Amino acid sequence: MAQLLVGYDVTGTILRFDEDGDILAGGTKLNECFFLNFSRLLTKDEIKKGSFTLSIGSAPNYTSANSILMTITDSGAQNDFRVNSPAGEYAMLSASLGGAYSASYGANINGICGLIYYQAGVVVLTASLFLTSSQGGKVNNSNGMTSFNETINQILTGSSISGTADALRHRIANLQFNNTTELNSTIYFCRAHNNDFNYSSNPTYLSGSKIHVKNSSLDAPVSYITTVGLYSSDNELLAVAKVSEPLKKDPSTEFTLRCRLDY
Repeated sequence: MAQLLVGYDVTGTILRFDEDGDILAGGTKLNECFFLNFSRLLTKDEIKKGSFTLSIGSAPNYTSANSILMTITDSGAQNDFRVNSPAGEYAMLSASLGGAYSASYGANINGICGLIYYQAGVVVLTASLFLTSSQGGKVNNSNGMTSFNETINQILTGSSISGTADALRHRIANLQFNNTTELNSTIYFCRAHNNDFNYSSNPTYLSGSKIHVKNSSLDAPVSYITTVGLYSSDNELLAVAKVSEPLKKDPSTEFTLRCRLDY
C-alpha cells in the first residue's frame, strides 16, 4: 500500500505513511495501519473532499463496542489537502470522542488518526487509534479497542490479519461519504456551406440513377441533415450527434451546427 499511495524516495526506498503528509520534514510515521478500500462503483471518480465520516465503537467491551462512539472525519479537506502522492490527492483524518465532530482541537479531540486518498478510494487508519492513551494511542479509556478480551496491540502482534479485520468491522457503526463524477464538456461548431452536403449517400436518394427528390434536371438538389459525425485527425469516427428534427439543405442554404460533447 505504501508503494502505491506514498511512493519512493530518490534512492528507490519505499516511503512510509506520514501523519501530516509532510514527508520531507520527517514527523510521525504510521507503521501499523488498517486499510479501507472502496470500490470504484461507490467512489466513482473520487471521494468528495470534506464529506467522509466514520463512526466507530471505542468502548473496551467487545459485545458493547458501539456504546462509546468515535467520529472520524476529513473536515476542512476542501481547502487543506496534499498532492505529493502518486495516487492523487489526499488529506488527514481527525477523530473526536462522542457527539459531533469539532474542527478545533479542544479537550475531546484526539488528533490526526489517518489519511484518506480521494482518487484511489482508500482510507488509512493508524492502529494507535485503538490503543489507550497510556499506550500512546488516541482513545481515552482504560482498555482501548478489544476483541474477545484482547487489546488491539495483542491482536496486531499475536493474531491473524482476518481476526484484526473482523474486529474492526465489528465496531463500524456508520460510514458515509459523497462520491464525485468528473464531466468534461467540449463545444464543436460544424459548418455546412451552401455547396456542401446537398446530396445524400443513402441508396434511396437515387431512383433509376436519378435523384429521387428532383422532378426535372433543372431542380436544385435537396437533402436533409439528421446526423453530425465527429472524426479524429486520422478520419476515425469518435462521436455521433443527432439533430432534433431533419434540417432541409440545398445550395441556397448553409448551417452552423453547435455540438456539445460530454465525456
